[in-house]
Amino acid sequence: VRKIVGGSLTLMLLGLNEKDSVSLQTSNRELINFGARVYKSPVLNEWDYEIEALFQKGDSRAGSSSLISLNHRASFLHLDAGYVFDSAWQPRIEFSYDYAGGDKNQFDDENNSLDSLFGIPRNDYAPTGIYRAFARNNIRAAGISLELKPSNQIRVDLKLKNLNLANAGDRWANAGFSNPPGVSETHLGQQLESRIRYQAVPEKVLLELGGARLWAGQFMENAGKSDLNYFYFQVLVSF
Repeated sequence: VRKIVGGSLTLMLLGLNEKDSVSLQTSNRELINFGARVYKSPVLNEWDYEIEALFQKGDSRAGSSSLISLNHRASFLHLDAGYVFDSAWQPRIEFSYDYAGGDKNQFDDENNSLDSLFGIPRNDYAPTGIYRAFARNNIRAAGISLELKPSNQIRVDLKLKNLNLANAGDRWANAGFSNPPGVSETHLGQQLESRIRYQAVPEKVLLELGGARLWAGQFMENAGKSDLNYFYFQVLVSF
């Protein structure tokens, strides 16, 4: 991490070498990830920002059951800008955009789908838990969010995103659906996510209530999917 004018710069280089074993089939990934992140942390009455870019190259297979090795070339871009108002509840508004590559041509010798490598329990497109409608793969997402701090113990987050496929010829990653022949629809839908966190016991017990409402876009409707709702409640205890 290096300090720059107005913020910080982080450079990243990560390699992954994955091979089949007798008991486990894998995608036999050999990937090198080059990334950079420029960011400025939120401060009252100032704009903050984050710009992150990643490029993947190497070799991968279409799936764990495939024996064909493909040239892997994929990219990821995240942009956001936010502002914290010095007023009651310290509201912070943020505008964001994400692009995670999808495969441009499923019949060539190249794989352009972004690989999230190890996965994360919570990402930019979903609440925690079993809700996994979207991932950092073949997706474009523009959004606006609002963060509130009613007290030292309570945090409220609201996120609204418009979601599209990055490449119409590739599948909707987590659901596995693709456009039928001759159709190039990309609009997945709009998603509103909400979360309320309450620190019931300082540094010990955190209560969290949240959910998501997904309004189906044309791509989802073509796949026979409709609007959906998801809710959760959890208690985190630290010892």
